[in-house]
Amino acid sequence: MIEKEKIEYATAVSFIELYNKLHKSSYKVVKVTDAPDILCEDDNTGQTLKLEITLSEDRDNDIVASLGRSNARDINVVAAENGKVDCLQIGPYEKMFNGIKNKLRKDYGKNVALVVRHVSGIDWDFDLILESLRKSLDLSRPIYDKGIWILNNSCNRIYKL
Repeated sequence: MIEKEKIEYATAVSFIELYNKLHKSSYKVVKVTDAPDILCEDDNTGQTLKLEITLSEDRDNDIVASLGRSNARDINVVAAENGKVDCLQIGPYEKMFNGIKNKLRKDYGKNVALVVRHVSGIDWDFDLILESLRKSLDLSRPIYDKGIWILNNSCNRIYKL
């Protein structure tokens, strides 16, 4: 697998574990595909669940830094920016909004969930962020019939939009 597929696979495995607990299901990741990214199957029912994976970050280069390819999250780098970290004042909302908005342009058919893996060094109040996203995004046409989900690995939770 290439790195992008490894990230999507790891995201799907984390998400499915939490999704199964929430829905009392037994989905397993069975295949890395292209569009959508992941195919899952429920061991008990045989039903499929397809996942489109995207990443969201608080600041530019947070994702790259989490992969160890940048020192953008280093405290000395952040401190040297001397107040230029303005996106932290609004949290992950804007980048998450733009990422989801772009994904709402694509229709992958039935049994599909959008999973937004949020990469952050901060635990945000996602209930407030989700409330703002619901008000701002046009969700009148349910393209992702299995929901739009935020995966917050830092606190091991999923949130449904």
